[in-house]
Amino acid sequence: MSELLIASEETDSDLDSPSLVLGNFNAEAFWRPADLAQLPSLPSRYEHSVAGAMDELLFILCQGKGAVLTALSMNKTQHRYLHELGFDFMNLSVQEHLSQNKSADLDLFHTLAEPSSAALCEPLLARLPLLPYAILPSTDAFAAQYGAAEKLPHSSIVAKVNSKIYSHDLAKELGGFAPGEAVFSAQTLLEAGAHYLQGQDRIVIKDPYGVSGKGNLVVDSIQMLNRIAQYVERQQHSGKHVQFLIEPWLCKANDFSCQLYVDDIGMISIDSIQFMDNRGQNYGGSYEAEPVMTAMLEQNGYLDTMKEVARALYKEGYYGPICVDSMLLEDQTLVPIVEINARHSMGCLNDRLNRRLKQYGQQAMLLPLELRIPEWGKEENAYERLLEQLHASGLLFGTASEGGILPLSANTLLDPRGIHSQGRWYVAIVTSSPLERERWRQKLLAQLASIGFVSHI
Repeated sequence: MSELLIASEETDSDLDSPSLVLGNFNAEAFWRPADLAQLPSLPSRYEHSVAGAMDELLFILCQGKGAVLTALSMNKTQHRYLHELGFDFMNLSVQEHLSQNKSADLDLFHTLAEPSSAALCEPLLARLPLLPYAILPSTDAFAAQYGAAEKLPHSSIVAKVNSKIYSHDLAKELGGFAPGEAVFSAQTLLEAGAHYLQGQDRIVIKDPYGVSGKGNLVVDSIQMLNRIAQYVERQQHSGKHVQFLIEPWLCKANDFSCQLYVDDIGMISIDSIQFMDNRGQNYGGSYEAEPVMTAMLEQNGYLDTMKEVARALYKEGYYGPICVDSMLLEDQTLVPIVEINARHSMGCLNDRLNRRLKQYGQQAMLLPLELRIPEWGKEENAYERLLEQLHASGLLFGTASEGGILPLSANTLLDPRGIHSQGRWYVAIVTSSPLERERWRQKLLAQLASIGFVSHI
């Protein structure tokens, strides 16, 4: 973390003490009102399953003797490997303790608020404070049941400040670059979209609770816009409410995010700036910004704007982790607020991982890999064999390594139910120099391909 960020810190976040960490990564689906119209999309059983298993990444937030409570039990080989690296945490799962195995559909807080879960939760919360990945509507009842409600903001506040329309309005209020407009009917969607298409060849329509490219549509013709407006109009006639954000297409040079924390008395810390290696509209990885970038942002008032964002959210009644997505355009225009995520984030996880890696003089790039699964990948000991292959090839990160690949998940790659022919593997490329990242990435992809795990992105 650069000296500029250290100097700007006013408080420490509560992530430095042991906690009980849990939560759903598809929080936006729970915040989204059921009566909102949707954009056309193709449902993906695979994406649903991956989101349901991503909670295994939350070990990164555990400190000391903390615990992570997941939907599915963590892979034992993965847990053992992380423990050998010094990640000292306990893993408990709904699957193991409550005999439930529907991770993709499971609202963890709702399930754990049931009386049958008391024997699992009470001993943990008696010694560990609750640290949710994101606060959902069901978190309110869960926190109240175990005496933690006064330590968390209400879910209605959290849902409000996570809307892209809220982000857009706040960006305008703070005087930042905020192109586009919110629309609240099929007709205004059509009119505003046609207006922006007159000046360029593409626009973006955003769902207020879309995430990582899901719920965003790139529109490149009036014909396509007409079809979308008709689709929305049918929902409007059936009683659905319309809320979308329409933006002109922006020619971006860089995606990045600011990781902040505002505590329950309004004190603010700026933890890091994370670049995002995005693939189109989809998340493609996180790594810490170089000091020269942080200095440029400081000189342009970016960090002051981030503090204004945190103050605005605190005024609404929110406190906790914040991730603000930002952009630098090709013409060097700074877009400080693209959207606000009032929750933990992938950038936050990478920042916490970097704090652990400092003892080795190294830093991480968190990376999702979309991989086809070979037939042997569905065997019972497949993950153990995979790590053995990485170790034998000199790629697997260890405490004595000068660099390497640190696997962060197992169930997102090899679904324990064996129902998918593809998977997403979250790994960290650990290096002492940013210049080494691409070399390690290519070595990893080549090794994976040689044993049947072929990248398809």
